[in-house]
Amino acid sequence: MTAKLDITIDAFNDGDTISDKYAFCVPAEENYVGMGENKSPAISWTGAPEGTASYAIICHDPDVPQDLSFYRSAVCYHGAKA
Repeated sequence: MTAKLDITIDAFNDGDTISDKYAFCVPAEENYVGMGENKSPAISWTGAPEGTASYAIICHDPDVPQDLSFYRSAVCYHGAKA
């Protein structure tokens, strides 16, 4: 049986607009954008396949204020054995 990986981000739901607290840039009247708080939301997961030693998390932000895509990534070594 295949393990089911469940990922939880309590800060917002899938498809929701991300609040200014977690945004790098926010709409602004002057200069079109301003700096958001750029906080990292807490991410948790359960159900990783047996033998999992590390995780790579990639967030694609396709609607940045300019004509480009933005990728954020994090690598987590939770419980990895040497």
